[in-house]
Amino acid sequence: MDRKDWAKIQKNWVFLRKDLTAIYLLDDLKSCPDDILTDEDEQRVKYEPVDADKNERLLRILKHKPSSLNAYKWFLGVVKKHQKYIFDRLQETKLDASDVGDEPSYDINSLVREILLKNFVDEAGKSCTLPDVRNAVCVLRGRSVNFDWKDDKLKDFVIEVFSGVIFEPGKRKKVPKFLNLGAKDETGIVPVVPSPLEVPTTAPGAGADADAGAGAGAGPTAAVAGGAGDAGGPDPDISNEPVSQHKDMKTMTVEDLVACLTPMFQKLELGENFIAKFRELDIDGFVFLTMKEEDFRREFSTKELSFGKRRKLMFEIKAVLEQNPQIAPPGDSSMSVQRVMRKEDKQGEPTASPSVQTTPARESDTSARSIAAAPYKEHFRRFDSPVSPTDRYTRGRMIEISGYSRENMINPVKKFLQLEKGEKNMYRKIAKETVMFASACMNDRTNGTFYVGINPLPSDLCQGQVVGIHLDREKCEDTIRQLIGEAFYEDQQDIAFQAVRSGKFIEVADPETPDRPLWVLEVDVVPSGKVVMEEAFFIRGKVVGAHKAKKQHLYRLIDGTINSLSEKDIYDFMEKKKSLTELRLQQEIQSSPSYVPPDLRKKILNLFTGGSETIEDEMYPVLLISPLDTSMDHGYIEENLSFIQYFDTKAVFDFDPSSDSKGIYSANEKEQVYEVHTTDNFDKNAEEYSDKVLESLKLSTEKSWIFCNGYSRLAKEEMQPYDWKHKRFEGFKEALRFFHSSIPLGRGMLLILLFSKNYEVLLEAADEVILKFKDQWMVIAETEEIANLWQDELTRRHVVSKKSLENRCVLGMPWRHVNTTFTHIINPKQTGTCELPTSSGAFCVLKERNIIEMNDLEILSSRECEGDEELEDKQSRETIRRSLEVKFFRGGQVQWMNFWFRDNHVLRRHQHKELMREVENALENPNRDEDLRVNLVTLMHQPGAGGTTSSKQILWDLKEKYRCCVVRKISDETSAQIAKLRIYDEPTTRKPPLILIDNEEEDKVHQLLLELEEKAKVASRYEEYFKVFCVVLWCRRGVNLTRSHEGQKVLLKHELQKWELEWFQKKYDNLEKKFNEDKKVDPKLLISFNILKTNFDPDYIKRTVTEFMREIDDTKESTLLRYLSLINTYDGDFQTIPISAFDPIIGMQTKHKRIMQFGILEKSGLRGKGWETTMSTSLRVLVNESSQRGAHGTHIKTIRITSALLAREILDYIMRENNLQTSEIMLEFLSSSIFDCENSSTYKLLNIIKNLVKKRVMQKGGRLAKFSQLILHINKTEGADKAADICVEVFKKTEDPMIAQQIARFYIHTSNWSEAEKYARIATKSRPKNSFLWDTYGQVYKQQLLDHYERAKKGMKIRNEDAGEILQIAQKAIDIFRKEQSLSETEKSLMTNHGGYLGELRVIFWLLNTFCHFESFTGGEDLHKFLVDRCYKPHSFSFLDRDEEGMMKSLGESAFRAIRKLEDEMVQLKGDSREEFRPDWSLDRKTLIILKENVNTFFGEDSDEVPESLSSEDACEYRRRRARRMGVTSLQGALALKYEEDWEDSLIAVYDLMKENVKSESCTGFDLVTILNTIIALHVAGSSKTASIPYSKILEWSNKLYNAKQPECRPYLETYLYLVLFHLPTDSRRMKGFNMCSEVKIQEALVRWREAFFTNYPKHRDLEQFSRRKDTTLFFLGKGVGLTEVVYQKELLSKGARMRDNQYWQSEKAKRRFQRLEGTLLVGGQDVQVQLQLPGGNKFHITIPTSLPTMKRSMWQKRVYFVLGFSWSGPKAYDITIDNPSNGEESVVESRELFPRPSVQRGHDIYTLKLQDIEAEITQCTEQLEALGQKKKRSKADIKKKTSLERKLDELNDAKTELLGELT
Repeated sequence: MDRKDWAKIQKNWVFLRKDLTAIYLLDDLKSCPDDILTDEDEQRVKYEPVDADKNERLLRILKHKPSSLNAYKWFLGVVKKHQKYIFDRLQETKLDASDVGDEPSYDINSLVREILLKNFVDEAGKSCTLPDVRNAVCVLRGRSVNFDWKDDKLKDFVIEVFSGVIFEPGKRKKVPKFLNLGAKDETGIVPVVPSPLEVPTTAPGAGADADAGAGAGAGPTAAVAGGAGDAGGPDPDISNEPVSQHKDMKTMTVEDLVACLTPMFQKLELGENFIAKFRELDIDGFVFLTMKEEDFRREFSTKELSFGKRRKLMFEIKAVLEQNPQIAPPGDSSMSVQRVMRKEDKQGEPTASPSVQTTPARESDTSARSIAAAPYKEHFRRFDSPVSPTDRYTRGRMIEISGYSRENMINPVKKFLQLEKGEKNMYRKIAKETVMFASACMNDRTNGTFYVGINPLPSDLCQGQVVGIHLDREKCEDTIRQLIGEAFYEDQQDIAFQAVRSGKFIEVADPETPDRPLWVLEVDVVPSGKVVMEEAFFIRGKVVGAHKAKKQHLYRLIDGTINSLSEKDIYDFMEKKKSLTELRLQQEIQSSPSYVPPDLRKKILNLFTGGSETIEDEMYPVLLISPLDTSMDHGYIEENLSFIQYFDTKAVFDFDPSSDSKGIYSANEKEQVYEVHTTDNFDKNAEEYSDKVLESLKLSTEKSWIFCNGYSRLAKEEMQPYDWKHKRFEGFKEALRFFHSSIPLGRGMLLILLFSKNYEVLLEAADEVILKFKDQWMVIAETEEIANLWQDELTRRHVVSKKSLENRCVLGMPWRHVNTTFTHIINPKQTGTCELPTSSGAFCVLKERNIIEMNDLEILSSRECEGDEELEDKQSRETIRRSLEVKFFRGGQVQWMNFWFRDNHVLRRHQHKELMREVENALENPNRDEDLRVNLVTLMHQPGAGGTTSSKQILWDLKEKYRCCVVRKISDETSAQIAKLRIYDEPTTRKPPLILIDNEEEDKVHQLLLELEEKAKVASRYEEYFKVFCVVLWCRRGVNLTRSHEGQKVLLKHELQKWELEWFQKKYDNLEKKFNEDKKVDPKLLISFNILKTNFDPDYIKRTVTEFMREIDDTKESTLLRYLSLINTYDGDFQTIPISAFDPIIGMQTKHKRIMQFGILEKSGLRGKGWETTMSTSLRVLVNESSQRGAHGTHIKTIRITSALLAREILDYIMRENNLQTSEIMLEFLSSSIFDCENSSTYKLLNIIKNLVKKRVMQKGGRLAKFSQLILHINKTEGADKAADICVEVFKKTEDPMIAQQIARFYIHTSNWSEAEKYARIATKSRPKNSFLWDTYGQVYKQQLLDHYERAKKGMKIRNEDAGEILQIAQKAIDIFRKEQSLSETEKSLMTNHGGYLGELRVIFWLLNTFCHFESFTGGEDLHKFLVDRCYKPHSFSFLDRDEEGMMKSLGESAFRAIRKLEDEMVQLKGDSREEFRPDWSLDRKTLIILKENVNTFFGEDSDEVPESLSSEDACEYRRRRARRMGVTSLQGALALKYEEDWEDSLIAVYDLMKENVKSESCTGFDLVTILNTIIALHVAGSSKTASIPYSKILEWSNKLYNAKQPECRPYLETYLYLVLFHLPTDSRRMKGFNMCSEVKIQEALVRWREAFFTNYPKHRDLEQFSRRKDTTLFFLGKGVGLTEVVYQKELLSKGARMRDNQYWQSEKAKRRFQRLEGTLLVGGQDVQVQLQLPGGNKFHITIPTSLPTMKRSMWQKRVYFVLGFSWSGPKAYDITIDNPSNGEESVVESRELFPRPSVQRGHDIYTLKLQDIEAEITQCTEQLEALGQKKKRSKADIKKKTSLERKLDELNDAKTELLGELT
């Protein structure tokens, strides 16, 4: 109807509804042309119960007639005929523009074309009817488009769109159609899903069909939840195979069924009418098999189906079912067992049915098992709500489908459509069922939802199964809208489109079809009372395919079933519909009470923080993350889930399999550093499990991220619940236990974040998780639907109560709001831009990612605090200033912003200038020790004196010039991070960064410095302007700072200068003035500040403690202070203690109850907070709270007394007031309930307790105290027994072998030998490979021996019968010390333990001294002879048995072996250049010289004269003892002699002695090594005596040494050193024709040399490079001839010079003295290949390692020049250069004339001088011989001396001849 015409009717609406007599107008309107009123329209009007309703219905019908029909015109004509006054009124009605409204604007042609192209295709041979096309286009009416085209117009438009289409008009009642035009394919695919009650099985060798699941549905019937009868479905055991005669009858369509049953129908003589009726009733296979005899009687007349034929038909159906049980109708339980048995026969293995026990699936069939075994239920989308990204179903899950209630119109009724496989016209069928269901809901005024893709179970009508369906969503939606337009009459279509919501398509998760998504279609019907009003909704019969006689249907829901009402029922309904609408409106009002949404933010605060805006107490969050929804990409995560990266979480348990690629981990990885683990890392049965890794993880300070269900980088695939439960659950459980055990009891908080419904695997872990974190968990999900499964499962399993779920689940808060809330709670520090200074003076920006990677360092920006918005506002700046000031003055650690406020907060102490001078000097000047490239500045300070503040002040002042950082923790990566900071954005020249280490353990600092030195060594090779690698400022606490430290360190004591005190007083006055103005902070409460202000005045401290302690009346707080003050007083490091460590004594209710109520919710819904939030004011004044990085990345809250001085005074006060001793408090503390718990806090506390009894402090004089402060104090004030008791109790608590060691040491001190031995044995048994523990064990017996010696020394002679006990003690000591020696050789320790060797030497010395006090001792000569003579045993030693005698005689060999080891190591390895790390007992030359002297007193010989009575062998041994007595036991001993006055005579004497031995047949390796050592020492010392030693002899002796037998345990490294050093073919040696060894021997020696070095120093084979002691290089190859080619390391080294300086190698002296060889630098820069020429002209190659790697790749594989050095591990190439620095100089390599002839001008030449020395010695010898010859009587000594002089004169003449030959 035209809009203007309808506007006139509306303007007279009330009048027309009352006065119009529609019933009289119907016949005339029907007689109008063009079907102005159809029979159906007439019937609908008549059905209305009252005239007013009839009038309204007629007017609304006419309104929706196409305007082309002129319905209004015909209506006026009929009204004029019957009711003229109404006609007149309508004609007189005037309209204005507001009555008509605007014409809608749209291009209808474009809309129609779009629909035609979408639904049809022009293809030869196809056809479709004109009504089909019209129905498709009528979908436009659902889009509020007025489509009223006539058939001709539509026909012409179709031909225009599809050019090849031919229109065929309808003739003879045929429907008009289009040729060559067909509808697009609509076949739907229903996936096969196995029954959820069955586990699919596969028989051996079965085909694919054996594994196939059952069909999801096969018939067109739709089940309505709660309805009866027609909710059945196909049996899931019937496979979907192609249609055959009987096998799949239930899946047949109507036509297929008719074709199949035609023979039967003919047999029963059923005519065409029966078959036509069969088609008309739409009876397909499924319906046919479910029909009973009464159904046939009701639907078919007796003419169509007589009684007899009906009965025969039922028997035929029965016969078909009996012969083919697999097609039995669903619900027929009598057939179930037969069906299972039939399938067993087919497959060879039974398949479980609902009544048969299930069979486990194959492990490989993961997807099938996941569907079959998943016990979880799905939940429907919330009714009439949009589809959220997280709305998703999982294929195969069960879902509750019951719940229909006729009385409740608001609770939606549910209808489920099951489609048969390969369904044709699928979209049409879905639309038809939707329309029928919608009309029924609208008529019943009840909400409803129509489902496709969820099938009810035949065995349980209350359960459905998610199946899903593949479909075109847009096409499906269009078809539904199209059918709504076709089915509903025009006057009700608008209402229908309002009530029937657009289809909602919910994705179905199915791993088997990732490329073809499955969907569940949901259509909500919402017949609101205001929308449907009092309408009755009829459906056109032709649309729903009903009986032809019935042209329209009115559907209703009767007992949940959709029924078409009879004529009588329609009239009854028309009478009731008004009351139904009223009831609907009433229920709508009742169901919509005033809803106040919960304050979810407040709920999060209550659960997480206890109601506070931020976290106020110590807590340990743990995150449990579900898989993300597919819509959550990195952009979403960054915007909505960024709060996760800010959590100081113990661990994140991530169940998202794709988290590492596109989930939360991959998004956070760029911002945070995590330690990554999988559950396999914790599963003891997995390959990835490692005890060592887990032990190290306990100490890790990184956050841990645990991938619980897949990690692609390790090829760990996602598992379904069944597999996960069996393969990964144990690992997960252990991981959970591991992290939970480290959390203080009651302080954990588990945050479970559910991002999607896909968390089946997480549910498998839920029980374990919730029970571990009982009352300490909360769940967050964006919608209730996501959490429904979680809540249902946990209540079903009785894990939690519904009340607990209600209290602890935060549901419905968008993630962006959650993100904002937690970000506010956590309040992450905004670091801002970090700028670093560069060597050029500019600044560079350090990227955020680099800052994260260098997480061991707190990097100080050169613009720190600048640009902070809060500091720009004056008021805000003042608030921050005062807050920081108060916190700092209370004793809190200084912050960078305190320095930003300049002198307002921080006073530069008196020592600041001195410390700054030391630091700047270290930054600008290299270390004087050439082995040190990392400079160390140490600030020693007493606790509370301001050491940390002063150190940070240095960094603050230098931050714009140097890169500065504070080491947060020392880890394996710290050195690499410092190196990275140093070179960041510095391509060439690099300034050294300044590194602050604040109060770290000495061992860790030492380790870090060694690692930095190694990196510095590498850097020095390729940095052109290298001076200092970095500077470490070590802020180190010390209790007793003495003057012995001065000159080495800067000291900061408890002393202030006058001007410093004035600064504090002035500051105090300002604070007091502020307090008088605002009454906020009383400066009297700023204890730390006031202690400094009073210059650490003891009286002030005492008064303050007394005042505040008297105000504390809480017993628990008093107990806390008692323990805390004890720990802080005697802990030299003054460490903070985790607050949670004291939970058991403060937060505990009773001893047997939970320790604290942290996670339990109060009635208000608040989480209980920790006790630290309720401390009294007085307690807060006396203690300081702070935060520090704990295990696994968490920041733990800690506590300690404000000042160390305050702690001591508090302890004294408590002891004084309570009459307690220190030991009583300590024992009470150790027996408290604190140590009943095991977690990270108690571990930290136990470590501090261990330090109380084992860590010693520096005493006056710079030596460590004998014991810890606590033990010394208790021993002094309460006695040794109390001190021992404390140690023993601590050992019981800790079982630390180091504590057992301290107990043993203490008992040694008190001479309690049995207890000392007991605990030493315990310690070594616990750590059998720790050499230091064995040293303590050896000390037990050594000190016993010393005790005997001390008593004997006082005059108590030792009885002979006591010798056995003394020797037994000594033997035990020696055995243990030798055990220590063997362990120390391979022990991976930074400190080299020489204690075993020193201990053995001291035991030998004290044992021999003790023997001097035996009753039978007859004198030193007898003892000496007894010790050195194998056969001699005086009568006075007859009390010794054979074993004891053997032991005594072996002491000399043992002593010299130990001395040689110590001397070798002293000369062959570099010591630690840093005095700070040298232990008191470390080896030094003085100690070794004294020990050698003491031992040699007993074993050495005092005369050079060998007794004539000795055999040749004994004479050689005598000379060796004499050489040792003179100190030449090794090269070190020989070199040491040059510092004595008569060094030359001594060395010559040893040389002469050894020369005799070398000539003897009893010559040993020791003789050869010693004579060569002596020659080297003489050469190094510059003695002219070496000129008389022919080089040929040196070659002979070194060659003989190489062939000599080596000691078994410790070969002589000199063997290889001297062979290569003296025999290496050089030009000069070839020119002189020296008899050098072959190249084969040299190459062999190089290999054996390195192996011998590793034999002597096995640590160098295994230890990391940085932790080895470097081998020394004493000799280099120089220019010269013979010995003059050997250059000693220090020969050209002037005072203060260093070999690693370029100036050293480029000096004129070096160029003249060093010989440079030519070689090729190999790839890698670590080896040089050298070609050497033999005297015969043949050449050979050797490879020599470089002293340092040459990193300049441009030098690799090129000719280089180098200086050849000889280290103790082999030759090394030094100072490698491309150009030869010796060019232009006289060079051994390049000049045939090695040296110029001697001349007067060069009289200083070394050769001339040597010749002069030789001639002088010849003259001297000649004169002495002449003097002896003039004697008349010559003694034996004169005769011997004459022989010696003659021999010497011969040697000098030979040397002179050889030297003259060289010069010529």
